[in-house]
Amino acid sequence: ARDVLFITRYGRDQEPIVLSLPMRAIDSESFDKPDMSSKSVFDGAYQQLRLIIAESDATMKSGGACATEAEKRAWWERRAALDQQLGELLGSIEDEWLGAFRHVLDPTVRFSASDGQRLRKIIGQCLVKSLSKTFAAKARTMELATEVCMLVARVLQKATDAEDDGNDWLDVCSLIWDTYVFQGAAPPSDDDTLRAFSEQLREAVQEYVGVFGEAEGGEHLILVLDKHSQQIPWECLPCIRDVPISRMPSVAFLRQRIAAMRHGNSRLDSPSSSELSLSSLAQRSSYSRGQALTPEPGSGPSLLSSLAFDDCVPDTKRNSSNGMAGASVSGRRVFYVLNPEGDLHRTQSNFEAHLQRQREWSGVVGRRPMNSECEHALQSSDIFLYFGHGGGERYVSRTQIRALDRCAVALLLGCSSGQLSLAGEFDALGTATDYMVGGCPALLGNLWDVGDKDIDRFAASLLQIWGLASHSPAPIAVNIDTEHCQRLSNAPASLAEAVCWARKACRMSFLTGAAPVVYGVPVYLM
Repeated sequence: ARDVLFITRYGRDQEPIVLSLPMRAIDSESFDKPDMSSKSVFDGAYQQLRLIIAESDATMKSGGACATEAEKRAWWERRAALDQQLGELLGSIEDEWLGAFRHVLDPTVRFSASDGQRLRKIIGQCLVKSLSKTFAAKARTMELATEVCMLVARVLQKATDAEDDGNDWLDVCSLIWDTYVFQGAAPPSDDDTLRAFSEQLREAVQEYVGVFGEAEGGEHLILVLDKHSQQIPWECLPCIRDVPISRMPSVAFLRQRIAAMRHGNSRLDSPSSSELSLSSLAQRSSYSRGQALTPEPGSGPSLLSSLAFDDCVPDTKRNSSNGMAGASVSGRRVFYVLNPEGDLHRTQSNFEAHLQRQREWSGVVGRRPMNSECEHALQSSDIFLYFGHGGGERYVSRTQIRALDRCAVALLLGCSSGQLSLAGEFDALGTATDYMVGGCPALLGNLWDVGDKDIDRFAASLLQIWGLASHSPAPIAVNIDTEHCQRLSNAPASLAEAVCWARKACRMSFLTGAAPVVYGVPVYLM
């Protein structure tokens, strides 16, 4: 049973934070039911997610049969109910799985070594006051790890929010107390002792509220997920829904992408597919499974599975076009495939004029691409737009993608284009991993099937926020609620940041909004 969730957070010049969170359901009623007690919280949540998506698929197939106003109203009500269920599921995953440790995923809090020293001293003083003389003598000889102090700082900043109910603060105080218990420097705590300690500590550190201000911008969270957890739309957890996030198949892939940018190769060129194969990367990487995640000599700081990407790229290797850390692509070198099967008439009507009026762009509309047309486009263009069914697997094979010497940024807006399939004991595979092996800097895909109307709203908003829409003189024929997805900053947006804002254009905030995910590194338009 999958009854433990391991979270490891890496950062520049920081020791890794490793969390082991129990996933077994804590339900008194389940102890009398052997079939239930063997199920983990993860299995239950994943089963619920599959049921919601399966019913969503069924409603999309039955939508065309709704003839009367009453039937259409009932259909929309069912879709809205499923959307709400998915949102509630993601909220419960955050609350029940992560609790206070959700703040480990937040890349927007800055924390210095001096901050850690001050907090360590205050925490130790408060704990000693709560102990008897016997335990206090040993507690004075102990020091909390900087990473634990960092967690306190993160929870402290969020504990002042109006929606905070105090449970996160109790969780982190319990962690601190248990750390001393395991070292024999404190007795097991009861509810009263723990609550008194938490109140005393909160009062002592109040002066630090606001000290750990949010970073100025450019933070990017990269998730390296195992084959089971990659099925969850982590990007739409409430705590990080507004954070630019992308995924990587492994830390080895991430190391290669960052190394390419550090050597001045921050655009699209990448090593051959043979060098990027999953097997060879695992063999050559010091980050292979079961080993400590420490850098090779001379390779720089350890990299991450959840951290601000900005912390991984030195200032001297930032994108020269906009000063941001990441790869850059040209908005003039675009190839598009629009409605290749000829059955997405509304989508073609929405985007055809916009795509064809840009004379420097090329592509196909209303027909299937010819042999090798997509393969050539991926190698010669900077951006590949696909508006069709799936991820375009019918028009360019996995072998062709993996063999590319150079690959464009790919926006695959079809159903389940970003979904990875389980392969037994092996890692999950799919179109996204094929593109990563082929050297694609970033890929946008959907984790499950989506409705064409809503994904068109998302796509139109995405192209506008990212800046690609400004390269065409013709507007996109999709009405967008700009009030809800208007980006406040004038700074260039990465593809992942544009996705965050574009989600707000979706009528179904979770059924559609949580489906698109980005694989790869931050990518900006030149």
